[in-house]
Amino acid sequence: MVDTQVAYPPLTDVGRKVLLAVAAFHVAHGYAPTVRELQAELGFASVSSVHPHLLRLRRYGLVDWVDGQVRTLTVTSQAANVL
Repeated sequence: MVDTQVAYPPLTDVGRKVLLAVAAFHVAHGYAPTVRELQAELGFASVSSVHPHLLRLRRYGLVDWVDGQVRTLTVTSQAANVL
């Protein structure tokens, strides 16, 4: 099995905002946000603007989700070290 997780450099301001938005949504609602909800919360022009940030956070091991299923986006325990 190949480990696709990489050591992460300091997060960009936008990356940190995305991570905080995911965590805050979980706390406020008790379930995971959709990409569209994140897009609206962050004021991005489209949902496709959110994807690169989520993919980067996933590659760093800070968030994870089940591919093909809705509302499975979670903040990992490693994110506590960053937040």
